[in-house]
Amino acid sequence: MVLWRGLAAVANQYVHKGSLLYIEGSLRTRQYEDKGGQKKLVTEIVAQQMVLLDKKSKPMTPEENDIPEENIPF
Repeated sequence: MVLWRGLAAVANQYVHKGSLLYIEGSLRTRQYEDKGGQKKLVTEIVAQQMVLLDKKSKPMTPEENDIPEENIPF
């Protein structure tokens, strides 16, 4: 579950309306009753992996980049 919280934090910081994403995971459907007694059906995305597909607006610093500079092949 820690991974999910990590993805949520990244999404909260970097994903905005119109952002392009690749999300891998599963769908979860659940039911509940609201305060008025009406049954509600909710479908949620449970993400295991997320890739931001937007072009970067500025170059990332080495601290922000996941790949250490010595591992870059060019």
